Amino acid sequence: MKIIGQPTLESHPEKPGLFVVKKGFRAVRGNWTLRIEPGLVINGASIPPPFCLFLDRLHPDYNRPSIIHDALVGEFGLKAFITDKYGTKRRLTWKEAAVWFREAMKAEGAPKVKRRLFYHAVMLK
Repeated sequence: MKIIGQPTLESHPEKPGLFVVKKGFRAVRGNWTLRIEPGLVINGASIPPPFCLFLDRLHPDYNRPSIIHDALVGEFGLKAFITDKYGTKRRLTWKEAAVWFREAMKAEGAPKVKRRLFYHAVMLK
């Protein structure tokens, strides 16, 4: 996976704990591209409260990956499409979105143990 661009986020004006993407980016996996558009509402990584003491919800290892996952599962709005070079659009299943999340963490340089832990946490939701 290749992630192109660096998002900017700001706190959601009406919903504490949520963020709004102000500047988007792209993720490319194989022949498929996901465009993260401005206006997407996300929550950062969904980390259980006890772990928030030592894990940052917006850490670089999983900031863009968590945005990708939130876009693909549509947890806080419309579910995003991935598009191929011919313009074919499709939506992903929860499991496919989890794989994109894991691959994005790998692209960001997250350690293998952290990737596995977060992937399985996403699958258990």
